Amino acid sequence: MLLTGLGWAVSSPVQGSPDEDYHLGSIWCPRPAGGSCAMDTVNGKPVVRVPIAVADGVAGCYIFKSTLSAGCVPGYDDSEMGWSARFDNDAYPFGYYHFHHLFIGQDVQTSVLVMRGVNVLIAVALLGTVGFCAPQRLKRPLIGAVAASWIPMGVYFISSVNPSSWAISGLLVYTSALYLATRQEGRSRGVLMLCAVIGAVMCLTSRYDAAFFLLVVGIALLFGVRWTRRRWPELCVLVGAAVVGSVVFTSSSQTSKVAYFSRVANLMDSVIGKSLLVLLVVGLALIFAVRRARRWWRELCVAAGVIVFVFFTFMSSLQVSRVSIFSRLQEPAHSADEQSFVEKLIIGIETAPKYLGGFWGHAWSPGWYDVPLQIRSPHMLAIMAAGAFVAVSLRRGGWRKWVALAVLVMTMIGLPAVFYANGAMNPIEEYQARYIFPMLAPTFFLMLAIDQDEKEWFTVPQAVWVFICGAVCQAISLHTLLMRYVHGNREPWELNLNKGIEWWWNAPVPPMTIWFLTTCVATAALGIAAAMLVRTADKQE
Repeated sequence: MLLTGLGWAVSSPVQGSPDEDYHLGSIWCPRPAGGSCAMDTVNGKPVVRVPIAVADGVAGCYIFKSTLSAGCVPGYDDSEMGWSARFDNDAYPFGYYHFHHLFIGQDVQTSVLVMRGVNVLIAVALLGTVGFCAPQRLKRPLIGAVAASWIPMGVYFISSVNPSSWAISGLLVYTSALYLATRQEGRSRGVLMLCAVIGAVMCLTSRYDAAFFLLVVGIALLFGVRWTRRRWPELCVLVGAAVVGSVVFTSSSQTSKVAYFSRVANLMDSVIGKSLLVLLVVGLALIFAVRRARRWWRELCVAAGVIVFVFFTFMSSLQVSRVSIFSRLQEPAHSADEQSFVEKLIIGIETAPKYLGGFWGHAWSPGWYDVPLQIRSPHMLAIMAAGAFVAVSLRRGGWRKWVALAVLVMTMIGLPAVFYANGAMNPIEEYQARYIFPMLAPTFFLMLAIDQDEKEWFTVPQAVWVFICGAVCQAISLHTLLMRYVHGNREPWELNLNKGIEWWWNAPVPPMTIWFLTTCVATAALGIAAAMLVRTADKQE
């Protein structure tokens, strides 16, 4: 897995991933930008002084132009500086950019590759630790979640400098480690709780929406886990992460920009709003933590009272009465050409299949959405493999599992629809699939882990099918990614990446060798995973 991620990390040029000029500018000049870089104002906009290689507009000769390779970018002396208007100004949390700022060296290309490699190493180290400490029968859900959801887009984003790298890996680490900690004892339990805290910190410091996802996953875990007094340490981690994530998210500038919670940002930005949200989370936690016995009826009444108080106080506020989603459900269109809220909401829900496909590369491909995966459509193989895991997960389950999955799936489907309906995102595609992609792997993990005690998941032919789909998808996707930057997407489709190289790193290893070695190690990793999915629980123990 580590070698696979490193192979993907070297397969894109500097500024090759979406908004990488912005993220690199933010890494070179983490906020407050004036404390780490020289600043000025150009055409009324603040700019920072960065190496030319990471300045905005440098990659403009090939981004969105898939027929052109990355070779059109001229070579720059790393000591040559320029001005860039693309840098973080409180749009992202404190932490991610500051951490990667530590890896800046004299050579820009080397620095970027080191940052990508560090992101891969963090993901592999944390997931490896979680898998090592997991109970034997619960190792397979973690393997299945990665295999079902991260090929090819997960591997691509994790091996980039995009903050989504930490959001994707951190949310899965948090979800899996916290759930597995409730199924483990002794030292392994403590290590899993530590991994959960680290995963939560990665979410809190990478993206504001990832901080919000901590709340969503926390609610799903409240339903999915049978909480007892022995599991109160895990419950404290869950409540703490949900509360901190909610406060961090509602304090962000993104809240007002994208109108989360149906544009009640004014209320949520207030002290009262944050306090009510904290009371809501704690009240839910109390309801699921206490035993359902008569001697607990007073505590249950108190917790239920807190939730009722929060709800009615929230709904009776002036801000909510003005902009609440509930008051807009019957809102008519203002003109014949304008659609009502309900009509746009239905259209948004109808777009859900497009978003689900976008998790594997449909409509939103790698790069600046200019890597032509749609030509060969390898993501269809990954979707078929993911369907096999869905079929396994749906074989059995109780109410806890179904409610937890409903929370996660409704969030993934509902967020784009609500944003489009309330006018925050128009067209709906402005809310890209990668924004909610971090939710996919945790959903698969809980879907496979809760109420699953079958000794065998797949028959040998089924496992071989899943293996072939994953391996072929990875091979075609990586080859297409390399071909797009090394040659450009031109006819005839060039299979030999070493022929007529237009862009590549200043390294002795050619692109075709990178593709071959990465494909070999990825295929081997998928083969091992498929074998583990066939072996019975008795054999694993």
